[in-house]
Amino acid sequence: MPILEMSRCVGPMLPMEDFEDPEAARERFELLCGDEAPCRGFSSAAAQSPRVVLIDRTPGKRVRAAMQVPMSAPFFADHFPRKPVLPGTLLVDAQLRLAVELAAEAIDPSGRTLFRAARVYNLKLRSLVHPGQAVEICAEVLAVSPASADIALTAAVGGQRVSTARAQAGAWGQS
Repeated sequence: MPILEMSRCVGPMLPMEDFEDPEAARERFELLCGDEAPCRGFSSAAAQSPRVVLIDRTPGKRVRAAMQVPMSAPFFADHFPRKPVLPGTLLVDAQLRLAVELAAEAIDPSGRTLFRAARVYNLKLRSLVHPGQAVEICAEVLAVSPASADIALTAAVGGQRVSTARAQAGAWGQS
């Protein structure tokens, strides 16, 4: 069973020079691909997602939350040095956490079953999210079965969509 299946996912392709020194990126790539690559793992501080705060919720149907992107954070050091932006993985992680909560409410309101994100698809990262911006994240149940829920995900900044996706979340151990 895969940890998370991702399909039909796209994001913006922009000139590297706008975000990072190409020579520094090349050197880091060569280091990471070479025999002498450091084995440090990831810093928990660097990977920490911005806090997500509930705005409103209709249990088992819809949830809306806000995420305030900090002005500075450890992950901006390499994402990206010339023009920091919120890593898309952190935005998608926040969206999927809401999807899992929503699926759990829709399928097993008792809270006795452990749920997980099984699949994300039709993901489109439409725009970059910059330090200091407030992101509104919405998750809405589209369909429910005894084993999983299909959920629509959106994220917006200032009323403009920055991300859309579909997710499937279900009981752990089922795909």
